[in-house]
Amino acid sequence: MGNKVREVSARQMIDDGILLEANRQFFHPLGLVLAVTHDAEDIDMPAKLSLSITDDLEGFEYTARDAEDMALKETKAHRFYVFSLPRQQARLKALGYSEQPLETMKP
Repeated sequence: MGNKVREVSARQMIDDGILLEANRQFFHPLGLVLAVTHDAEDIDMPAKLSLSITDDLEGFEYTARDAEDMALKETKAHRFYVFSLPRQQARLKALGYSEQPLETMKP
């Protein structure tokens, strides 16, 4: 497995649904919110990543502001699916799993 790593910009995290799906699938059910803050004038400027937590045990839930916002969220979710599916399939084929089992982390 190649280990070529490249940075992902704040713009790509937002536009490709990475942030949306990380929150929806992982952080929100735990009562956490992962947020990217950036310069309002230039989203590609260095961003600050922050993690917030709520005391509400049920966590957070997305609510679309309107039909346009819902369509945008669906588009981002689809972009993430297109991005992630080949990676998940390749990982499953090469390693036999998608989510790494803890026992495979042993030295």
